[in-house]
Amino acid sequence: MQESLYVTGIVLKQTPFGEYDRRVCLLTREKGKITAFARGARKPGNRLAAATNPFAFGSFRLYEGRNSYTISEAEIRNYFPELMTDYVGACYGMYFAEVADFYCRENNDEKEMMKLVYQSLRALCAPALPNELVRSIFELKAIVVNGEYPGVPEERKLEESTRYALNYIAAILVSLQHLEAEIWIAQQRQLVLLIYGQLLADRNGDLLQQGEVEVQPADARARTPLHIVEAEAVGCVIVKSTICIQPGVASQNF
Repeated sequence: MQESLYVTGIVLKQTPFGEYDRRVCLLTREKGKITAFARGARKPGNRLAAATNPFAFGSFRLYEGRNSYTISEAEIRNYFPELMTDYVGACYGMYFAEVADFYCRENNDEKEMMKLVYQSLRALCAPALPNELVRSIFELKAIVVNGEYPGVPEERKLEESTRYALNYIAAILVSLQHLEAEIWIAQQRQLVLLIYGQLLADRNGDLLQQGEVEVQPADARARTPLHIVEAEAVGCVIVKSTICIQPGVASQNF
């Protein structure tokens, strides 16, 4: 019996396929961007007709085929009905969906892009927020999420409030990424010192007893390492009284 898969996502776009079917592009939390087919979704009264319209957000039950997925059921939590009667807002929403379609890939971690699209659609439905402002914030966060944010242009004469706003919007995501890295480093610190503590002490004198060992990201290490310790599970490099950890990379034996 074919196993089913449940995903949470949002419909980016749909196109007619065959006589009654639809080809749907979904941005999901679990699988990134995927293509799925809704059989008979274009038939009058079909239960998947509304669930496969653009902007529909909810849970989808899928069956995985050789090259694509098939939608069997859908539980929609938000159809964004405000955009159905707002032509300008719908155009902005389709633009957001196109940007997400361009950036996202299958089996990538696209949680941040999915949340960005969903929250931007919600902002379009808020009368107090101008569409131009929502678009500007979406574009800035999209390039930050995908690692293309170059920073505030120094050659441009911008007001101080504008620079603050740009840095604030961009720093929200950047700070979260740095926080995740610091948490990972903190979790590995005791493990590295526990496993290799005696070895490090033997090779580097009373370094550990002096309390001079510090854990830093790998990109912060000095250019010329003094000692290199072999690690099977966690790569670590002794550089000027510093342990530098590289996630998933084992250092070479010296």
